[in-house]
Amino acid sequence: MGPLIIVNPTAGRGRSLKALPRFRDIVAQQDPQPEVRLSTCPEDPARWAKEAAEKARPVYAFGGDGLVHQIVNAVADKVPCGVLPAGSGNDFARALGLPLDPIRAWEAIRKGGNTRRVDLGHVTGPQGQTRLFCAVASTGFDSTVNEIANRKGGPGGTLRYLSATLTGLRSWKPTSFQLELTKAPEATTPEIPSPHDKGKRGKNHEKTPRQLQEAEGAEGAEGAETITEEMTGWMVTVGNSSSYGGGMRVCPHAELDDGLLDVTLVGDVSRPVFLRVFPLVFIGRHVRHAKVRSLRVQRLCVAADRPLTCFVDGEEVCPLPVTFQVMPQALDVLVP
Repeated sequence: MGPLIIVNPTAGRGRSLKALPRFRDIVAQQDPQPEVRLSTCPEDPARWAKEAAEKARPVYAFGGDGLVHQIVNAVADKVPCGVLPAGSGNDFARALGLPLDPIRAWEAIRKGGNTRRVDLGHVTGPQGQTRLFCAVASTGFDSTVNEIANRKGGPGGTLRYLSATLTGLRSWKPTSFQLELTKAPEATTPEIPSPHDKGKRGKNHEKTPRQLQEAEGAEGAEGAETITEEMTGWMVTVGNSSSYGGGMRVCPHAELDDGLLDVTLVGDVSRPVFLRVFPLVFIGRHVRHAKVRSLRVQRLCVAADRPLTCFVDGEEVCPLPVTFQVMPQALDVLVP
């Protein structure tokens, strides 16, 4: 039985549907022939992905980062997944180095036939709710912008995010954040197989993300440094990969397989300064500003002095307080 390809027909403001007829023609000639399904309701992708995982079928996301997020949460540590980017942002596909076209990505993956093991982020909310994320999680001004962007019509991706940013600036006031950060021991380098080592498996291959989380907590406690601090500022952004919003490199040094999460903290700056620094996020140079801090952690707890929401991969998850943790080598991704 071939892989399952789940299509979000609304991704990229119709971009996925435009590419679908040609894609169907291509896969119709292939063996084993993939099964292509178009989702008709928000619950379809996760349900179908779980069913496919039970039959050991690889699952592809033919759409944007929102669809990838749903599928990854359904199949992580069970079966490999693939990304056929047809959304407006496609930031996880960027991080994987995939062509930003679903047909070209499919052809490249089939030709290469490799599997890359990557980390995932894990967030736990105040009521014990949990979610995995591939790319970036955020709270503060960032989450306010996400809320506005998700309500807005018009173009998607970076343009929608920029419009939402300008709207959010009108009413935003800096927040007092309470942070507890657990840094990795500086001398410790996580043992992570190279993505080019096809067929090789690390010692953690058979562990689930939950088991990896428990093992990491037990093994990483000795020598790890935990810091508690307060920060008045704009936002807290946590990156498993480097970008969101269609290529905005908010955590420019984040790597998918380093066993750590990158954190970007934007402190208390005026609106004019924020507007001056903000464009630098497209090239990752905003982290050079004196009020912007960049660090790497195993774990991060975030609370605030007023109600704020946490977003992961552009999807709303829960209110603060939240805890972020890295899940090393938690996902197999099909790559060229």
